[in-house]
Amino acid sequence: MLRGEAYDALPQKYRREFRNQFVSFSDEEHDFAVSAMSNLIGGIGYFYGSSKVQSIHNKEPLP
Repeated sequence: MLRGEAYDALPQKYRREFRNQFVSFSDEEHDFAVSAMSNLIGGIGYFYGSSKVQSIHNKEPLP
């Protein structure tokens, strides 16, 4: 794990700047927005590629 002031300073700077741009929102709303955006970005890689689907109508999963 990376540690130290150099690694902590930059994310803290961006968090402060982000909060300063959206001062009309509560902390709860801000945390919700950050979580939603994180989940959206994380979902991009998760859904890449082909999926296999299985149902009650077939024995093996279908591509």
